[in-house]
Amino acid sequence: MCKRLLVTLFLLLCTAGAGYCADSDAALLKNNIETLDFIPHGFVKMEMTSSLASEWGGIVGSIDVPSEELFKGRLKLPWLDGNYLIWNTGIGTYPDVHFGAEYDKNKNMVGFIVIQETDTVPANTAIYQYDYKKFDGPLKNMMIFYKDKNKSAYWYSADGKLQGVFRAGTVTAKTQSAAKNINVLKQLVPLIENPKAAAKKQKSS
Repeated sequence: MCKRLLVTLFLLLCTAGAGYCADSDAALLKNNIETLDFIPHGFVKMEMTSSLASEWGGIVGSIDVPSEELFKGRLKLPWLDGNYLIWNTGIGTYPDVHFGAEYDKNKNMVGFIVIQETDTVPANTAIYQYDYKKFDGPLKNMMIFYKDKNKSAYWYSADGKLQGVFRAGTVTAKTQSAAKNINVLKQLVPLIENPKAAAKKQKSS
């Protein structure tokens, strides 16, 4: 009887441990490698598309998008170094791929972004940012968000080095240079969790 109880307890601990590992920081860091692998490190002569935010106020649009759709889902996101991103959550080239623009405090377009909902396990949303030089720019930063119980988020530089982590309500800077920007992760998490609801809230405020 005692032996059977010990075996049962052992199996329960194994199951609990497996569940923890699936959601552990180490497991997600490993999962991030798959996401980072598919992110291109630069776009060459990228052309305007119906889903790339243009300079005119960050509103997404082109001739193939009905005018009534242009102002739907416009979401402003905080970004690094005091910049901000404009993402139209309602328009994308593909259901899981969206494009947007990065602006500085003077409303100058200084970068462009790709927002990708991946099919990795567990699923995540990745934002990767490129420098803007006539739509021909190198990769600058990558952020990966998980809709898990800890609302985990990870920030990487273009060379794949971890800069910061948000997990269970706490942000941690992994490098000295990342410290001044680390709170951006915390600000972004609730917006990425439900971007369409966030866009509606911003529109009504």
